[in-house]
Amino acid sequence: MKKLLLLLMVFASGNFVFAQKSFEGKVTYKFQEATGKSEMRMDAYFGKQKIKAILKESDSIKNGKDDLLIDFTKGIIYHLNSTNKTYRADSMKNFTVQGMPAVTPASGKSKNILGYHATEFTGLDTSKSEFMVQMNFTIWYADSLYFPFDKAYANKDMIPMFGNGSTISMGMEIDKYFLMTPVSVEPQSLPGSIFSVPADYLQEQYFEPAADSVMAELKAQDSALKASAEIMLAADSVLKAAVDEAAIKIKKKAKKSTKQNTKKQPQKNSALKSKE
Repeated sequence: MKKLLLLLMVFASGNFVFAQKSFEGKVTYKFQEATGKSEMRMDAYFGKQKIKAILKESDSIKNGKDDLLIDFTKGIIYHLNSTNKTYRADSMKNFTVQGMPAVTPASGKSKNILGYHATEFTGLDTSKSEFMVQMNFTIWYADSLYFPFDKAYANKDMIPMFGNGSTISMGMEIDKYFLMTPVSVEPQSLPGSIFSVPADYLQEQYFEPAADSVMAELKAQDSALKASAEIMLAADSVLKAAVDEAAIKIKKKAKKSTKQNTKKQPQKNSALKSKE
């Protein structure tokens, strides 16, 4: 009987886990410096394995930041420039330049944010970014706002500020210098069109040269430098030869002039002696 009850409890808990509904809706975040000055707001839309983040410019600051479209089904982050109507697509698997720290649960700290119980997570950035290196991150994730995605992406680019692979973010602090706090949480059904790149946006073209072509270019540059050096050496040799030749001519001319003066001097002395 006890075993039966245990199995029923496991089955019930399993059903509860699988019955958890992934959060769909909009969360508005506010970004602040430690001074409390409000810089900007961001509307983050959570859909089916996709996140769309749109930055709202304030009157006090005009930022040139891109909006984001994160597609976990493809493992791609789209950077959308609404000013130029262009976009760039980056693979999350290969993205390491601005990777954020892999956050881990802190010492059981939690707090209530906008009516949602949130657990504190912390991390230390160890990337090579000059701005973010060795900075401490504190992020709160809502325990009941589920948004599961492949945890291999949980520390890629700016993804930790939205979710940890299980639940969504309810705020972030970076070394007490920078704060991100949620202003509102609005569960709602969202149209799929929100999570697509606008049809009139053009893709930015970026071609990374192959290793062979890079080596060929380096060899060509090296050859050009060697040729330039040889030309300079040749020109230096020619100039040196010309200077040496001119010096020899000057010496010969001076020597000839000295001989002529020497020949004239005795004649003058002989004439003086005859007058005496």
